[in-house]
Amino acid sequence: MHTLTMVLDDMETAAQAAGTPMQFLDWLGGLHDLWHMEPQRDLGFLIFHWHVVRHLSNLQIHINLGVQPYTLQDREEHHET
Repeated sequence: MHTLTMVLDDMETAAQAAGTPMQFLDWLGGLHDLWHMEPQRDLGFLIFHWHVVRHLSNLQIHINLGVQPYTLQDREEHHET
């Protein structure tokens, strides 16, 4: 995972330096797909996504895309048992 975090760091830095934060999403696409093709979803899968969310937040991509995070109420409504 250490090498992967360095790759994500480098991708964020390059996108930020180029003034194109959305480029991070283009670079992330193939890497993200690989994680979803894995038959087993272990702790590494969750840690990878935690790192991705951190980088997306750092680049403020959620603002550029107009994405609003779920509220606790949204979560409760979507996950009723």
